[in-house]
Amino acid sequence: MHIEDGRVYFDAHDEDVLNNATLQEAKHRLEGDRRLLWEAVGPDALPSDPIDADNLEMDIAAALVSDDFETLGRLVSAMALEYAFKCCHDQIVDDWQEHFRDDDYEER
Repeated sequence: MHIEDGRVYFDAHDEDVLNNATLQEAKHRLEGDRRLLWEAVGPDALPSDPIDADNLEMDIAAALVSDDFETLGRLVSAMALEYAFKCCHDQIVDDWQEHFRDDDYEER
């Protein structure tokens, strides 16, 4: 990570750490925000690609019909986390950038 021209730039490792932190924050926000939780398990959370959305819907239906609750749980939780990650990502990145602009992180 380095700061140049007042902007924060991340290297690949920093981005991996940021993505993991964002995922953890998305989980936390899903737990604390019921509106986000229900959006994340509803139709708004389906993939934007119509084929991917259709495939996911078919997989969820198949898991329900076959009483495969492990697969059902995995599918719905992955969909919810991906949706929450997308919803939270920009705000969390802004928070991280503000954090890294703190004097403790400024390049000298």
